[in-house]
Formats: sequence, structure tokens, C-alpha cells
Amino acid sequence: MADKNKNYQQGTSSGIDSSHDAMLAFYMEKFYAAARGHLVNKYHVGFWGDYVAEALRIMDRNSYSDKYSLTNTKTFKNTTDAWLKAAFNQWADLFYDRDTHVLNMYWAATSVKIGEAQSNTVPVAGLDTTKGMKYPLIQGDKGPQTLTITIVDDPYMMWYQFFNALYNAQFSPLVLKTRSTWHKINIAVDLYSDATTIMRSSNGQLATEAGPYITDISLNQMYEFNSSVLTKAPDMKMGFTDDKPFTFTVSFQYPNAFQGTFKQQLRYLRDNTCDGTDVTAYDAVNKRLKKQFFEDDYSRLKASKGVYEAFNEKEYYSEYSQRYFTSKNS
Repeated sequence: MADKNKNYQQGTSSGIDSSHDAMLAFYMEKFYAAARGHLVNKYHVGFWGDYVAEALRIMDRNSYSDKYSLTNTKTFKNTTDAWLKAAFNQWADLFYDRDTHVLNMYWAATSVKIGEAQSNTVPVAGLDTTKGMKYPLIQGDKGPQTLTITIVDDPYMMWYQFFNALYNAQFSPLVLKTRSTWHKINIAVDLYSDATTIMRSSNGQLATEAGPYITDISLNQMYEFNSSVLTKAPDMKMGFTDDKPFTFTVSFQYPNAFQGTFKQQLRYLRDNTCDGTDVTAYDAVNKRLKKQFFEDDYSRLKASKGVYEAFNEKEYYSEYSQRYFTSKNS
């Protein structure tokens, strides 16, 4: 064991000739041998869940007319053109995916800051009978972390309206009562990096004219945030001297900040808060935890249906003929 750890016992430069050429070769040759062009990291932010769907429908309804009167339409002045509703439709066509029911941010999210998983530690003395050293011992996970997104808005302030509607959906605004936020807002942040087909393959084949290196971006890490809570409505700062597009930040808190290594698929967070959930999390026969108790599969997640408490579902689907979403699942 001592021989295997020789370098770490004597330092990482153990056994290296201290002459200039030898040191330079040790530190630099491998670096230059692997040097290549590197794409700037790209990322993608997506939202889905009951309150996301509700916020989009609130935007759709309110962009057309006053929420209390369908006849009080919001038209361009001195015309009958429902321009704001048309602007919403165009925005939704661009960012909303009808197949997956995901609202994609694309370039609108100019920066994203992800709160990492953190541990609660306590210093413990007395583990070592010789040294008076305090060892940090983990007591548990520190708890909810924060996701902060900086957004550059479009000329119609659609992203501001979306996050404002999303915040309102967490409440019953008329009575200022909170609603359930269990599993109502889900967020994913996909981090992309450069990928090359041949250079990284197992056979080490060199590029040729017939088989060139092909570089693209590929999903390197997926961050998943289930049961998120939007902690505040979008901030607003206005000034006549500002010459840049309107930007604002939103912050979410999420309960589970752990992320898998090289994670490329959503795992979801099983909703064990409602009736009908399997109460047995442990398989006594095979002596192991049941994964399905803690994580949900995609097919079951899609089959689940949320209950809208503040959104007037009957009015939207029955009376509002201009609606963008024709059904609950559209």
C-alpha cells in the first residue's frame, strides 16, 4: 500500500527530474497534446408542471380581455386588433412545446446560478487520542437550495408576465391565501458541452477525409429541480437612462439539490404526499429499497392530472373561444 501511494507521500512531483526541461515536459507536454478548440458551454432551461400550465392559461386569457369580462377586449387603440393576444400566441408558439408540455427558455435565460447540495456538519473532538483536532462529521443535508435565473425580456414583456402569473398561481390572490406547492413546478437545466465523434471513440481512429472529426454539442449534465417554489414575483427596476433591454431575476427554492453524475435523464421526485401511494419503501425479501417509492417514471408522471384551485377551468374551456390551449392536455 505504501508503494502505491508513494507520490502522494512525497508530493505530486516525486521522482521527477528537477531540471528545467524535465519539469516543463511533465507539466506541459500532455496539456499541449490534448489542446483543441473548445465550444463555450451552452445550456437550456425548461419548465413544466400544474402551475406552469395554469400560468400559461392565465396569460392567454388575460392577454385577450379583462379577466372579469370577455367583452372588454384589449385591442390596439382605435382599432379592433387584439394585438396583445396575437403577441402571446407568437411567444407561446416559439417557446412552448405542445408534445412535452415544456416551456423552454432558450436564449431568454441569460444566466443561471444553481445552488449546490450542502451538508450540515458538526465539529467533533476526541476521535484522535493524540491530537487535539476537531473532525467535521456530517449530520445531514442542509435542505432547500436556490436556483436564480436572469432573464432578458422581449418587447412585449411576455417573460415578466409569465413569472408574475406563475407566482400568483401559488396563491389565491383575492384572499391572499397560499395554495399547495407540492410537485406543482418542475424545472430542468441542461448543460451542453462539445462532443467529437472519432477522437473520443474507443478504437482511437484518426480522422480522414472519408471519416472526419465531427464536433457538435451534447448533453453533459442534467440538473433537475422538482417541487420548486417561486420565492418572489419578478423584480422591476425602471430608469429613463437605461439603454439595454429589460432584464430581471427570479429565484426558486427546491427541496432536493442532489444531482447524479453524467445525468442525462429526468428521474422525477415521487409524490408521497397524497392518498394511494405505496407505503412500503423497503423490500424485506430482497433487502433493498424500492426505487419506485422515491422516484417516479415518466409515463406515470404524464398520466397524473393536477387540480386547478384558483384558475377558472370551466370558463376557460367552455366560454373562451379564443383560447390557445384547447384542452387540459394541449
